[in-house]
Amino acid sequence: MQVPILIVGAGPAGLCSSILLSRLGVRSLVVERHPSTSIHPKATGISTRTMELFRSWGIERRVREAAMSARFSNSIRDNLSGPELERRPLGYPTADEAAAFSPTWAAVLAQDHLEPILLHHARRYPTADVRFSTEVVDLEQTETGVRVTIVDRLTGTRTEIWSRYLVAADGASSPIRRRLGIATQGVEHIGEYLSILFRAGIDSIVGPERSGLYMLQGLGGPAPSVALPTSDDGRWLLATPWRSDVRPIANLGPDDYVGIVRRAAGRPDLEVEVLDCQVVEIGAEVAERFRDGNVFLVGDAAHRTAPTGGTGMNTAIQSAHNLMWKLAAVLSGNAGDELLDSYDP
Repeated sequence: MQVPILIVGAGPAGLCSSILLSRLGVRSLVVERHPSTSIHPKATGISTRTMELFRSWGIERRVREAAMSARFSNSIRDNLSGPELERRPLGYPTADEAAAFSPTWAAVLAQDHLEPILLHHARRYPTADVRFSTEVVDLEQTETGVRVTIVDRLTGTRTEIWSRYLVAADGASSPIRRRLGIATQGVEHIGEYLSILFRAGIDSIVGPERSGLYMLQGLGGPAPSVALPTSDDGRWLLATPWRSDVRPIANLGPDDYVGIVRRAAGRPDLEVEVLDCQVVEIGAEVAERFRDGNVFLVGDAAHRTAPTGGTGMNTAIQSAHNLMWKLAAVLSGNAGDELLDSYDP
């Protein structure tokens, strides 16, 4: 199979890369080893600039309809039931503030709700092919492109792909980056958080004027815990500092998770439905280079950020936006290869 651009990873960076290429008339294939889009909320803040891109693609209305009602503020408390001790801005302009310089404004939407919107839009273009449960198992660069072997994880079918360029949007641990031997600089391990996705009546506790983030200082630990709404139907996320080497997640049961949520809520009798749990490692790293021949790193594969400020997903989408028009310009003959070197700085 031959395709101008192969994109590895179907997160926001990979899906937006596909959309951008299709809008420029370039065929692409996206492969994702997982069976579906994200099942954990991950990012929730969509910046004004990202919303400008969504507006230009014609999906702003869908994103706005799916977005949550929450203020761009950080409410600091001992627990969710306690009084607000301080309120801090999250760094996003309000709709009124954004109106001075933009036709749109920031939105609060969990990543696992955003990705299906991006996927649906990507698949509307005849130039795009997005395949899940598909993994890259071999990669070789040549003078004229990249040869990749992919495997369908459901059937075991192997397919050889020849592409002019490969876009590695395969996440912070990036197997492609590691395969190419590209080192990273920064702090690999800042700490760990136990991330609990749950459904409970938290909205009635914090009131109708919800903040986008709650920092909880009264739970102990080396750093505050954080809680945030991830939908308008009672789904919330709690992230609390954790030490897997001291207490592996495998040793926790449903009652443990419920107890942690109740303590954070300040309600020992709160009804809690636990939906998902995982340990998230926090780090901040930048790859030593974003290009290796015909392979380009995008998103978390290139630059991994801590959650503070909500810059991770937005930066990933901006990286895709910067690179895709350059790839399209080179493929069309409107620019020389040296244009691609401008992506790294």
